[in-house]
Amino acid sequence: MKERTISISTAMLFMFAAFAIGILAGGLVTEKIIMKNYVEPFQYDRQEHEQLERDFSETMKRLEDAEQSLGHAFRVLEEKAHGISIRAIEEGIASWYGPVFHGRQAADGSLYNMHAFTAASRTMPLGTMALVENLENGRSIVVRITDRGPYIDGRIIDLSFAAANKLGMAEKGITPVRVTTFEIRQGG
Repeated sequence: MKERTISISTAMLFMFAAFAIGILAGGLVTEKIIMKNYVEPFQYDRQEHEQLERDFSETMKRLEDAEQSLGHAFRVLEEKAHGISIRAIEEGIASWYGPVFHGRQAADGSLYNMHAFTAASRTMPLGTMALVENLENGRSIVVRITDRGPYIDGRIIDLSFAAANKLGMAEKGITPVRVTTFEIRQGG
């Protein structure tokens, strides 16, 4: 067998190269592991968000169908139609809340997300679904009550930024609304 000899400087160069490659590879692997396990604290799962949008769209369609079939009677408390129980209808001023509370715990135990379609009410039960109609422009959205508020007299509901934006009231800050709370019965 033929013996190979290498100089000390060549050996040190190989060791340095191996060390550098190890550090870089280790750093990349570590970064991938960290990034794989890192989740934005307030980032929605896209599929969950799309499912919520579909549910809200279906709910809106069912409410519109009920309103068309019942006309004025649709506005009567506890009227039942198409699997929807109307709980209450209230008109007043809506406001919105956002960045200061984003990420803080809401009254229902969830983290408040200003990009979700949620709202705060002093009187509605937590978890209640509510149709909020902007009386100035006719836009409407369905929100879930997850928090308590508003704490300013004369206001009946505090919307998340996303809900306020969808209603076209984010820039103005407040707007007159009609809030219809409802329950969707299973199999309705």
